[in-house]
Formats: sequence, structure tokens, C-alpha cells
Amino acid sequence: MAFSETASRLVARGKAAYDQDEALRLAAEAILHKIGEAVSRLPDEFMKAHPEVPWHAMEATRNLMTHSCSGGSLQPCRRIGP
Repeated sequence: MAFSETASRLVARGKAAYDQDEALRLAAEAILHKIGEAVSRLPDEFMKAHPEVPWHAMEATRNLMTHSCSGGSLQPCRRIGP
């Protein structure tokens, strides 16, 4: 998935860059949203065939980002990451 490569590059920039760069925060939010949307459209049979992948967590993260991280508050977003 191309999203994972982009996400890896964003994460590599570090927490300090995330905290200081609004564009980086918006890019991270967009990627998490896209991944969650893609997961929500996968057939149940596919997800059951790959139980080692945290499908529910991916979709839940999208929901959290969509409903908790808008409006300029970084606190809910910071709890998502390490």
C-alpha cells in the first residue's frame, strides 16, 4: 500500500516536527483517514483470512482522527502515536 510508505516518511520526521508543522499534522491525518477508509471497504472474508493484521484498530484510528483531532487540538492525536 502506497500510504504506508508515505506514513513511514512522515513518522521518520519525528514528534518535534509533527508538533511544529501544521502541514505535517494535516498530512498524517489525511493518510490515517485514507487507510481507515480503505480498511472499512475490505470484504469481511479478506479480513478474516488475515487475522494477524489489526484491521479494527486501523478503522478505529480513522474514526478517532476524524472525530477527535479536528478543531486544532493536538491532545487526542498525540495519544494515538507512541
